[in-house]
Amino acid sequence: MAEKDLLGDKWLAFTDHLSYTLMCAPDKYPSEGITDLEHDFVRLQARWSALKGELKRDVDKIPVIEQLLHEALEAYRAGDRRTGMALIRSIEDMKPAKLR
Repeated sequence: MAEKDLLGDKWLAFTDHLSYTLMCAPDKYPSEGITDLEHDFVRLQARWSALKGELKRDVDKIPVIEQLLHEALEAYRAGDRRTGMALIRSIEDMKPAKLR
């Protein structure tokens, strides 16, 4: 059961971070904690890496989510907040909290 709880924590950390990115990216970060887009995506990628390493069944979604994360970062870097947000929402719509 502890292994499932740990995976649940990884899901929660990733999905919570997606929400945080939606609220803050590309330039509305609070002065405490994560303070810029690059730092945000480094942390988001780290949370994703921790989660994807635990997946047993939904491994077909791994490259899709990775591509969406990459495209979102590029959109935000280009100043296209609307596209960045849409891409993050696409990841959320894939229900990463339900991945197994």
